[in-house]
This record gives sequence, structure tokens and C-alpha cells, in this order.
Amino acid sequence: MRLSHLLPLATLSLFPRSSLTRAYTPCIDPNTELQIRNRLALFAQAIDFDQYSLFREVFTANVNATFGPPYTPYIGLQAVEEANSFFKNVTTQISISSIVVNCTDQQAPESVSYFLATNFVNETDLSLSYGKYFDQWVKEGAAWKIQQRRTSVVPGNPFSVQITPFSFA
Repeated sequence: MRLSHLLPLATLSLFPRSSLTRAYTPCIDPNTELQIRNRLALFAQAIDFDQYSLFREVFTANVNATFGPPYTPYIGLQAVEEANSFFKNVTTQISISSIVVNCTDQQAPESVSYFLATNFVNETDLSLSYGKYFDQWVKEGAAWKIQQRRTSVVPGNPFSVQITPFSFA
């Protein structure tokens, strides 16, 4: 494996800290946190399986989101779907991990989740991005959905990796 561009460790100090400025408060209703975690996983599945209609289960109709860079704001569900449509015809593996759900306001939880996005460009090249999602949630009916999403990507991302095909033969 040859790395075309390595992210210097020094740039990690430039990575923005959590936007959660209030003290951590667990959710009173444990189903709130469980549903939020499942919605975050559903977002990754929507991209990985080109099932963008699932975004309706994750985002509100008037969601305000940035995906970066270049951190362009996207207003509304259709705009978010279009922003992520460049993943169509690209094999992806989105991993969402280290999720913290903060219910300081039990009616408007916030979450911070780390992600690793791997895009398989072709048989020998892939692109990697690391970052965080900062989400604000609202309840629509019985479902928690993202009202606002801010994406923070580690500086130097994405970077490309060239891989050597491997065979067991």
C-alpha cells in the first residue's frame, strides 16, 4: 500500500473541539439515545447502499446541513440528497463511531459522532476522510430527526491511497 498523502499528526491539534458547550446530561428516556444512534447508522446505510430515500427517516424536511469541505450550507431535504448524490456509482464504506448523545435539553438533544468515509474510486485507488458530525435533533411524531448538521473534517482530508491488488493464488 502506498500513501499518496499522509495527514501529519500536527494537524490533528487544529481539529475543532466539540460544539457541545453545555455539561453532558444523559437522556432521561433511554429510547431517545437508542433511536438517535440508529438514525445515524441509517444515514451511513443510505449512502453505502444508494438508498437516499432513507434520508427522510434521518433528516427533517427543512434540515440545515453542511458537508465539507467546502462547507456549503444545504437547506432542505432535497438539497441534502443532492449534496450526497455524488456518492452514486461510487462504492463507499461509511463508519460512524464514538457517538455521544447529550440531552441537556431533553426536547432537543445534540450528538457528536466521529466518522470515517472510504470511497473506492477504482480497483487500485481509494479516498479516505475523517471527521465529526455535530447534530441537533428534534422529534417529529414518534421519531427523532436531524434538524441541523455541521460537519467537521480533519485538515488534509480527503487523502488518497493507492493499493496493490492482492491475490491468494
